[in-house]
Amino acid sequence: VLGMPSAAWAAQMQPPRTDGEAMVGQQVGGFRIVALLGEGGSAVVFRAEREVAGTSQTVALKLLRSGLYSSEAQRRFRRELDSLAQLSHPNIAHLIDAGISDAGAPWIATELVDGMPLTEHAQRHGLDLAARLRLLGELCRAVDSAHRALIVHRDLKPSNVLVSSAGEVKVVDFGIAKTLAAPTETATQHIALTPGYA
Repeated sequence: VLGMPSAAWAAQMQPPRTDGEAMVGQQVGGFRIVALLGEGGSAVVFRAEREVAGTSQTVALKLLRSGLYSSEAQRRFRRELDSLAQLSHPNIAHLIDAGISDAGAPWIATELVDGMPLTEHAQRHGLDLAARLRLLGELCRAVDSAHRALIVHRDLKPSNVLVSSAGEVKVVDFGIAKTLAAPTETATQHIALTPGYA
């Protein structure tokens, strides 16, 4: 370490960050990344495909920007994975697979929702009050289902509540969800939230 320039040493110590566009075409787990869907502070989400029993399966593949370098990162990844594994509701995007990439980055594959954020859907289709309330009812049933499983999403906002092309509400991204059945998770070390919706 002492014989190495400080900039080179610092670069080696930083967790690798993914450049979303550069990942297109690469393999993660058994999936081939097809397109970038979105980027957040801690993860990048892609459209990805794999062959299963002679047919193509398309998913939303969430690749965490950093690997499991700390116990906190491991705990957050495990918590999101456990939350998704416990949830089974038609209005919640379901877990398909998960793992660790060859580069050491955790990934989660979920149902791909071909749709748009709730508010954008309502505006684009000029929904009246009754139609908006129907969507709100679907969202409430999804949140109620998660709460019955003792899981609190903690990041409900339009970009995490999608409406599919069939007009069905789907709640996505349980990245900062909290499991109320885990009493050891009372201290908050890292606060991740969206100020306008927190």
